[in-house]
Amino acid sequence: MKMSNSRWKMPVIIGAVILLLASAVFAGLVIVNEYTLDVALIGKPEILVEYGDTFEDPGAVAAYFGTIFQREPMDVPVTVEGTVDLTKLGTYELRYTAEYEGMVSDTVRMVRVVDSMRPEITLVGEETVTLPVGAEYQESGCSAMDNYNGDLTESITVSGKLDPAVPGSYTLKYQVSDESGNMAQTWRTVIYVDVTAPEITLLGDAAMELDNGAVYQEPGFTAADDCDGNLTDLVVVTGSVESGVPGVYTMTYTVTDAGGNTATVQRTVTVKDLTPPELTLAGETVISLTIGSEFVDPGFSAVDDSDGDLTELVQVTGEVNIYLPGTYTVTYTVTDAAGNTAQAVRTVAMYDIQPQVSGGIIYLTYDDGPSGYTSALLDVLDRYGVKATFFTVSTGYGDTMARAANSGHTVAIHSATHNYDKIYASEEAYFNDLYYMQSVIQSYTGQTSMMVRFPGGSSNSVSNFNPGIMTRLTQLVQEKGFRYFDWNVDSRDAGGVTHGWAEVAYNVIRGASYRGTSVVLMHDSNGMCIRATERIIQWGLAHGYTFAALTYDGPGCHHGVRN
Repeated sequence: MKMSNSRWKMPVIIGAVILLLASAVFAGLVIVNEYTLDVALIGKPEILVEYGDTFEDPGAVAAYFGTIFQREPMDVPVTVEGTVDLTKLGTYELRYTAEYEGMVSDTVRMVRVVDSMRPEITLVGEETVTLPVGAEYQESGCSAMDNYNGDLTESITVSGKLDPAVPGSYTLKYQVSDESGNMAQTWRTVIYVDVTAPEITLLGDAAMELDNGAVYQEPGFTAADDCDGNLTDLVVVTGSVESGVPGVYTMTYTVTDAGGNTATVQRTVTVKDLTPPELTLAGETVISLTIGSEFVDPGFSAVDDSDGDLTELVQVTGEVNIYLPGTYTVTYTVTDAAGNTAQAVRTVAMYDIQPQVSGGIIYLTYDDGPSGYTSALLDVLDRYGVKATFFTVSTGYGDTMARAANSGHTVAIHSATHNYDKIYASEEAYFNDLYYMQSVIQSYTGQTSMMVRFPGGSSNSVSNFNPGIMTRLTQLVQEKGFRYFDWNVDSRDAGGVTHGWAEVAYNVIRGASYRGTSVVLMHDSNGMCIRATERIIQWGLAHGYTFAALTYDGPGCHHGVRN
């Protein structure tokens, strides 16, 4: 039993050994012939792509081959996984994979989307700006655009310093960076130039006059520049003045600054006769007179160093009113051929009349009104509280007549018509006129007047065409209960013999100055009565006179009848 088992086992062992040896041989052959699946990139394993550009994948290839068998590579398809977003910066992975006979192989390519482009800065306006010294620089602006970040204008920084007061070239730097750190720069040049000329200031007048024979003395000058400062020492003066020779001369002043700017000014010097004539007054330069006294000019003379005797060319101006107190100025003027004027003044003082009596009474009487002047006259009388007498005519100013009566003035009869030929034609004609005027007064004032003044006065000569008429009338009016009044002071304001209110006042003041009682004849039909009356009142009150209205029983005066 044991032997047979051994014999059976021996061939089995030998077969097993042979089988093991065959397996070992086969295994050795497999190890020696190795197979490979290889994926290779076409191009670089890392590619940079600019933002905004296009990207084309170079791709990859795959090969299958062995070391003993299948030594010639066999192409194997390759698949790609992954994408590249060209609109976003970043690193993207592309994986290339090949599969064959259960074998898998892959490789990776890195694609980086980058922004390496600088922004672009654009200046608004000129790259070189030229300004005058002192002018303020006005930035015209700029903009910046980036291919990735877009508008970067607000991120621009501007640096650089300007000194407008100092001429020269200055640089302004404009700089901006995008998110990727790409920086852009540009520059603007600002040039300050001196374009302002210096300023020359003349001392003294720019237009001078020099008397004949006088020597010209330069008054001087200064020069200053906004950049170079004081340039007075660089001023060039040209021109000359020939003293003693009449004419117009020009002095020219010129200066140039470091910037080449030139300033020029001129002074004109006129050589001429500048000496005025010599004007001499004869007599006193201050003359005192009593009003009413005649002023006689003592005379004058005028001599000029060039023109000789100019007395006949003297002009005398100024008026002396001998009837009105006050101080008057008489001016004497003469001008030589060169236009030089000399002037002298004489003062004439007119002093008031002093009364010859101590105190007195003045009766102011007015004929031929009321008129358009009477209302203003009443204002003057009311202002001083003075009462007067009005010998009236039928002029139609009934309200004014009533005002006079209501103010306490005496309203008396003069004539209804004041026509000498009619009223003195007969006694009947006169009394018809008188009674009519009496009724007019009665109608406006409510008063019956028995006070009369004959037209022309009782001593008139205008009635001579009817001989003896005045002798008869003066008796008749008194027999009929009337009282007539003449005057002893005549203002001479009628008939055109007196010129001006001051002379009218003088005539009254002079007449009243040596009378205790004065009955004054004036006419309120003449506008001179207004100011003359105020002057008379002022003088009378200042010298102790009183003023009153005539009354029927009061004092009066009569002339000598001449017809």
